[in-house]
This record gives sequence, C-alpha cells and structure tokens, in this order.
Amino acid sequence: MTPYIHNIDPNVLTIGTLTISWYSLLFATSIFMTYYYIYRSCRRGELAISPTDLNKYLVVICLVGLIGARAVHVVIFDPSYYLAHPLEIFYYWRGGLAEHGGLLGIYLTVSYYAMKARQDKFAILDKILYPHALGVGLGRIGNFMNGELWGRVAASDYPFAVIFPKAGSEPRHPSQLYEAFGEGLLLFAILSVARRKWPKPGVVTISYFFAYPCIRFCIEYFREPDGEFDRLGGLFSTGQWLCIVTIFAAFALRRNWAGSIKNNYLMHRVLSST
Repeated sequence: MTPYIHNIDPNVLTIGTLTISWYSLLFATSIFMTYYYIYRSCRRGELAISPTDLNKYLVVICLVGLIGARAVHVVIFDPSYYLAHPLEIFYYWRGGLAEHGGLLGIYLTVSYYAMKARQDKFAILDKILYPHALGVGLGRIGNFMNGELWGRVAASDYPFAVIFPKAGSEPRHPSQLYEAFGEGLLLFAILSVARRKWPKPGVVTISYFFAYPCIRFCIEYFREPDGEFDRLGGLFSTGQWLCIVTIFAAFALRRNWAGSIKNNYLMHRVLSST
C-alpha cells in the first residue's frame, strides 16, 4: 500500500496580502467554542459572572494561556532556534503551542480572578476546560494541516502511514491525528462521563489534569521527539517529562480541591446553624 504524501496547503484562504491558515482558523474556532459554552453557562446562572465581566476575564485568560503555551514551547522545546530567530517567537499561527504551558497560564489567571471576585475557581475552570478539550483536538488537526509535529517512522505497509516531505521520504505515523483523537475526542468523552457521574465543581478540572498527560504520554511513543533536549537521548521525550510534571501537579491540585470542598462544607454547616 502506497503511503499518502502530505501535500496540503496550510492556508485555507488568501486574499491579496491577507492569508488565513488552517491552524489560525481552527484556533479561532476553539476560542469561540469555549467562549460560547461559558457565555451560555453564565446566562443559565451556572456561573455568577456578568456578561461584561466575562468578556473582560476571558480576553485576559486567553491571552495569558496563549503566552504560557508559547513560552513553554520556545523555552523547553527549541530554545536555540528561537534565540537565532527571535521574531518568530510571535508567529504562533505557524504552530508551536505547548498545552502544558497553556494549562499553567489558564490556571494562574483563573485563580487570580476567582480570588479577586470571590468565586469558586474550580467552577470556572470546569467551564473552560470542558470545551477546551475539543479545542486541543482542533489544534492537532491544524498541526496536521501544517505538516508539522509528525510521528515516528512507520512500517512501509502500515495502512495509515503518511509521508511528510519536510521530514524526508520515509513513511511516518500521523501522530497529529492520533493526538486529535486522544487529546480531543477521547479526553472530551472522559470529562463528559466524569461530570455526569460526579456533578461537583472541580471534577472536570481534576479529571483534565490527570487524563490529558496520561493520554499525551502514551501518544508520545508514536510522535517524533521534537524537543532540543530529546536530541541528547534519554528515557523519555521532552513531552513525556512535561506530562510527568503535570501529573504531579494534578495530585497537588486534587489536594487543594479536596481542601476547598472541606472548607465549603464547614462554612455551610456554620451558616446553617446560625
């Protein structure tokens, strides 16, 4: 079976000097999808946030999440390249957003606003991360459209093998599509089951912080290591080490979540007894 040769135009539309890439279009779609879901939750009274505050908060959350995702990619995955090409640090539409950094940026920003507005940060994070899983899947499709972040070399008779010209003439695993399914659809399904079975604020967030790195860790075995430190060799890839760090962070986050549930319960007992 002849492998498919990747020859997809990374740009979906070009009008004069205006160019819209698949990655940018899918990225914008994921942001709109997340915004619509949170806005609907506010209209239903599921979050005590006004539409005005929602718009203000989400702009900052998206911006900090984007900066975090880009910063981790630049600093951890390919620092030498970006030191030689510093302006390309801002070319996020070409790909190169690390989900681990995005999660950190989102968590820190939401925690700050929740504390300032006296809101439950886990309730807000749940509403952001639930649709965000599908957004991650769309981003991986964008990576495939760009012909980047390809997989490891596959057997020549592997039915799903793809030849990425930028990576050479060898057939490879389309790991971007594996990630679109695993980190997108599968993760979304896990979050859907978790929030239906345990309908408490924070369940989606904790499930995300545990499930995402576990899924990503497994798929990394099919993905060509792309971090600068991977070239030095080692037991795990850069992406897998970041997944391990995220899992440890998930345990710490779960402890914080359990503490907040206990405090809310005690507060409820005090108020109900007065």
